[in-house]
Formats: sequence, structure tokens, C-alpha cells
Amino acid sequence: MFYRDYQKKEMLRLFERILPEQEWKRLSDTAEEIELEEMKQIAKTHIERIISTRLLELGIPPHMLGYYYLRAIISDAVESPDILQDISHNCYTKIAAVFQKSPLSVERAIRLAITNAWENKGDICQLTKTPYRPTNREFISFVAEQIRVRYF
Repeated sequence: MFYRDYQKKEMLRLFERILPEQEWKRLSDTAEEIELEEMKQIAKTHIERIISTRLLELGIPPHMLGYYYLRAIISDAVESPDILQDISHNCYTKIAAVFQKSPLSVERAIRLAITNAWENKGDICQLTKTPYRPTNREFISFVAEQIRVRYF
């Protein structure tokens, strides 16, 4: 019971940082009735919204498949950064299973989306501060870390 209350308090602290003010006020007023699983789902939805906004700012267009793969991988990386240690086994395989694609096509779609943003000189150039295009792992790590630092 104590641990569940602690988890709810931690979720409310997270909500305070990631939710718009009006939604935060509405949620904090009804926090006692909301179950922990529902709170986790609300948090995941808002984190995905933050990731989507950031990808658009960086110049990754949503009409590319890599955009959706990146959003899913970055969402996982924000929750547990250690998955990036073996990106081809952990991330690409998991996302490929979800989207019913091969891990190779997931990797290629992500690389194409990053390359497209790099060639169109989106904000991706300011993200890496290097003269070369970031690798998939570098890009995912940069974005996940930015979100973790800002919101967690």
C-alpha cells in the first residue's frame, strides 16, 4: 500500500513537469480516484507528444516510417536508457515485431529519416554540433537524454 502511494506521488510530480497547467490542475484534483495504471498511461501519452514535437522540431517529417520507429524507440530509451547499449538487438528487434517489419528495414527507415533531416538542415545540426550526420544510436541517445534532463 505504501509503495503504491509513493508511486502515485512520483507520477504526480512527473505530471507537474510534463502536463499543460490546466490539465495538471484537473488531474491533481482527481488524483485520489485515478488508478496508478491509468496515471502511467496518461504519462506515456504525454511523453510521446513531447517526443513527437521534438522530432518535428528536428526536421523529421511524420510521413516517413522512420518517424514512428524513432518515436517508439526514443520513448523506450527515455524510460530505460540501458536499452541503447545493444540497439540492434534490443530496439530494432522489438520495434520490428510491433510494426511487423524486419529489424533491417527498421534500421534503414530510421537512418533515412535522420539523413533526410540532416540534408534539409533541420535543427538536427544544432543537436549534434558536429559536421557529420549522427548515427542512429547517437541521434536516439541525444533526443532521449534531452527529454530525460528536461522532464525527469
